[in-house]
Amino acid sequence: MWQALRKKETLFHIARTPLILSLITLVYKRSTDLPEGRAELYKACLDVLLEKWDKEVHRLSIPNSPSPKGKMLVLQEIAFYFLSHGLLQMERGELENLVTPLLPKLQDDKVRITAGDLIDQIHERSGVLTEKRIGVFEFAHRALHDYLAAAYIAENGLEHLLLEHAAEEAWREVILIAVGLVKPDKAAELIGALLEASGENPASLAVAGWSLGEDIQVDKKALRSQAAEKLCQALARTEDVSDFRLLTDALQTASPESLRTWLQEVLAGRDATLRRRALGFLPQLGAEEGRRFVPMLTQFIGDAHLEIQARSLAVIALAQIQAEPDAAVWQALTQARQQDDERLKAAATWAWCELGRFEQLGLVKVPAGEFLMGSSEEDKEAYDDEKPQHTLYLPTYYIAKYPVTVDEYRLFVQESKYKTSDNNSLEGAGNHPVRYVTWHASLAFARWRGMILPSEAEWEKAARGTDGRTYPWGNDWRPAHANTEEYWNAPRGWWARLRRRSVESGTTPVESGTTPVGAFSPLGDSPYGCADMIGNVWEWCHSLYKPYPYKADGGREDETASGDRVVRGGSCFNFRRYARCASRSGYAPGVLSGNQGFRVVVSPI
Repeated sequence: MWQALRKKETLFHIARTPLILSLITLVYKRSTDLPEGRAELYKACLDVLLEKWDKEVHRLSIPNSPSPKGKMLVLQEIAFYFLSHGLLQMERGELENLVTPLLPKLQDDKVRITAGDLIDQIHERSGVLTEKRIGVFEFAHRALHDYLAAAYIAENGLEHLLLEHAAEEAWREVILIAVGLVKPDKAAELIGALLEASGENPASLAVAGWSLGEDIQVDKKALRSQAAEKLCQALARTEDVSDFRLLTDALQTASPESLRTWLQEVLAGRDATLRRRALGFLPQLGAEEGRRFVPMLTQFIGDAHLEIQARSLAVIALAQIQAEPDAAVWQALTQARQQDDERLKAAATWAWCELGRFEQLGLVKVPAGEFLMGSSEEDKEAYDDEKPQHTLYLPTYYIAKYPVTVDEYRLFVQESKYKTSDNNSLEGAGNHPVRYVTWHASLAFARWRGMILPSEAEWEKAARGTDGRTYPWGNDWRPAHANTEEYWNAPRGWWARLRRRSVESGTTPVESGTTPVGAFSPLGDSPYGCADMIGNVWEWCHSLYKPYPYKADGGREDETASGDRVVRGGSCFNFRRYARCASRSGYAPGVLSGNQGFRVVVSPI
């Protein structure tokens, strides 16, 4: 079914919700094939839902039930009423009043049914109508509503309404479905009229372009040529980003060859604004089509005369196309990562990771998906600021396997000429985590690497995985898995206790109880392979310290905002309660502490 769906570009475009995928599965199961356009798909879906679902799947025969054709008539009337009156739902009484005049067309010697019973049948047996709340009904999915409204228009010769409402978003899908329902000559006439009437309205023009992707039995060659010409002209003059996206998507449907030619001309042209928009659109072409542009993108990345924003967009497009990189691509990305501009460096670092070389940067990959953040009410050790526990989705990102070391920080200070706030940050064993660094210094190091500090959500997911575990390795505490107070107090012999006493009295080197990064790996590693996520040193996060639930767009990640910043993980001077994955605290960003370090992340956020 997946292979069949990939070959039907129009259907693949709309198969993005569980219900539509379920309907496609039902249709495919019955015929082992899929129709070309959305009109035939929805028709087949309703055929299954209104009759075959009960008869063939559940082996049921519903007495006193109108024919599927009769139910379709009722549903079309309801859908058109909703569309023409701008409704999404209707109370039962109003719905019965709408259905009652249609009953004589449905009844015969065997069928005597009231409007209320018919509504209940459609709701309970087919699921096309659902009860949003008691006594209030709506269509189970907008796609079913749009198909039924389009069928009403096509069967009642109301095509003029499609032209009148072509610019309205609520009518967009209805028009596309109607094009596949009307007779071929009507479809050609409708598309031609949409092209002629489009004028300055990008939405109408886009609908005309999309219509050419439907399964209609007309000569599309002339219509495609006309649509491509008008779409290219509109793209050249539009100033609105959303209109640009509509028109490019429509051109891709109407004439992929014309879109490819237009993109090549724009990228080679002098209009910087159009070039940026074209670069932003390229990933939507997909890997196969996008590969054609890889040499041009590679050239853009290394072009010092090109504006930084365009070079950064070229890098991002290259990563999103996911083309197999050659030596020229890696060389261009290497040079971009060596630039002083933070935007270009960050984009190139992200592309470096997305194209598979994240391990070279000392990073591990955290795949996109949901995870449990915070602590539940049942957790006796949880603090109030860890609640409520909530589910959060994060896109793919890459986080450092280890905290930043003293050696790494020394190199940063030496090469960038950064003025560190405390020379203690440069002292001690080079393979221990750096300490005595402010939030600002940590962020400066991250930027220098083309990276950033992790949000506290990114930190927590990397530490505990998706299942809400207490510690990186599981729910049971194990003192030999992390550098915390428990580790030093464990019965490990006189030498460890003597060294700990020396640390506390100030007679040992400046690392003062920290251990080399990775000393507890792999036993103490997180599900993604991160080491030292708890214990050793607290780690700065990018986020402001605010109450839960966490929301990335709630101002927490504003670098210019004042307030405490989150620290995570506990340190060698803390007991395990502070070292739980959900434990959190906040420090003023200028704080310098002997138990404070950080790690870095490469994040699309």
